Amino acid sequence: MQTTCATYRDREADRRWHACSLQTRSKVMTYSIRLSHRCLSNPKDEQD
Repeated sequence: MQTTCATYRDREADRRWHACSLQTRSKVMTYSIRLSHRCLSNPKDEQD
């Protein structure tokens, strides 16, 4: 999950966003949306 989000620093963010959303969706939909948004805002922050 974190690895996927770490890829959010490209113009493909739009496309990757959906990928992360669908992947995290299995765990927690709310968390997925929040996480996706965070990745787009601060990809390095989720690169823990």
